[in-house]
Amino acid sequence: MSVSGSRLLIPAVLCALAVSLATPPQVNAVTPPEQEFWQLLSSRYQASSENYAEALLEELTVFESLYPRSSHGDSVAWMRGVMYEHRKNQTLALANYLKLLYLWPLSPLVAPSRVRLEALAGSRKRGITALFANDELEILQDHVQRIIRQGLETPGGERGYFDFLLLLADAGVKELAAYTVAQARHYLYRVDYSWRADRVCVIIGDMQKVLRKWRSALLAYR
Repeated sequence: MSVSGSRLLIPAVLCALAVSLATPPQVNAVTPPEQEFWQLLSSRYQASSENYAEALLEELTVFESLYPRSSHGDSVAWMRGVMYEHRKNQTLALANYLKLLYLWPLSPLVAPSRVRLEALAGSRKRGITALFANDELEILQDHVQRIIRQGLETPGGERGYFDFLLLLADAGVKELAAYTVAQARHYLYRVDYSWRADRVCVIIGDMQKVLRKWRSALLAYR
């Protein structure tokens, strides 16, 4: 090889070496078997849903991300509702039971969810604490009470999910804004951005504005 050829080769080799050092090694991503993962979460929930609440809520988020079309979706919503009640977060508990009604109208968990919803929707601040009541939340509670009295007609599935997101967005409850963003993103993964993705992105942007995350809202709108 000529001297000039060597001079050209050395910078190329050094460049390739630099790229290899700067690029992290690829790791083969392995998704755990859905049923085994679900059995683990179910066993911990059955053992003590109250003691495991914080850890299980995090793991259920991972589970939903890995399996957005899981057949256990209604059970996930139910478990979350129960665990949020354990943590005294009645607003998020209400949202999860409501999600179950909208998405899985034929689930055996609908009946117990309605019972829990009736109690949560009837729980209002009294006396001096009523001065600090959340008007948007009370409007949502009123809507839930109408559902309990009159029933809810929903096709379930993707349309039910979309209607659920519209309800939360229209309610505009600040305590549910971050939850609504997460649910809207999960919806998009579930339907592969194929049904009303434009409207759902607007919902995400609106909820980011409620959270005062202006840049995130701008990204969602764009």
